[in-house]
Amino acid sequence: MTTIFQKILAYIESIEPISSAINPQLRFGRNFLGQWWLIDNKVTLSGTYMEGLWRHTYATAQLNNTKPHRVLMLGFGAGSMAYELLRLARRWPTMPKIVGIEWDPVILTVGTTVYGPTFDQRNVHRPLTAMTIIDSPHLVVHPIDVSNFLKNNAVTYDLIVIDLFESNTPSVLLSNSDFIQQIKNNLEPAGCCIVNVYKSVEQLAPFWRKIFTRFETSRYKTNTIMYLKP
Repeated sequence: MTTIFQKILAYIESIEPISSAINPQLRFGRNFLGQWWLIDNKVTLSGTYMEGLWRHTYATAQLNNTKPHRVLMLGFGAGSMAYELLRLARRWPTMPKIVGIEWDPVILTVGTTVYGPTFDQRNVHRPLTAMTIIDSPHLVVHPIDVSNFLKNNAVTYDLIVIDLFESNTPSVLLSNSDFIQQIKNNLEPAGCCIVNVYKSVEQLAPFWRKIFTRFETSRYKTNTIMYLKP
């Protein structure tokens, strides 16, 4: 049960603007209960809510059974999706190798602030400082365009996680048949693709069903997640 004291702490929060040429309205917020959020024009990009979303998503995908080794994350954000996967994988025989793609390198500053340079040491109360270099044997992040990366990529992955948005609307790439085919081409035959589509599953599902054989969905609060296999 939430006490009155906890409710008071939840409302005692700090909001810090972040200078970014790509996302000019970035704000980093956190409170005394350890909750945090990275927002752009009132849209949550990463934070406590997204951590819960990815925990739910990975449990639904039964990753503890498949234990993916090579993982691609498109729309890496501040790294909530990577943190939750690395946290889950601590019980696996070998840790996954994660490649993240994030167009805005400034957002990674928040990721290394919250999760540390290894992305497995969560502490929302660290001071937000200049860019910290990611230092993890399990993770590399490229600040490049998603489409260009896929065109030049020769590696196939056991798991591809997609969280691509333009404000609160899924990226137009998610309804592009060429892009969806590229995703399939970069996925192992027994692999899984996970796509956060927020509230747009009815609009986007037909495009993905044409290319992927197996299709399932789950809900986490206001978000719908698609799970696809070749």
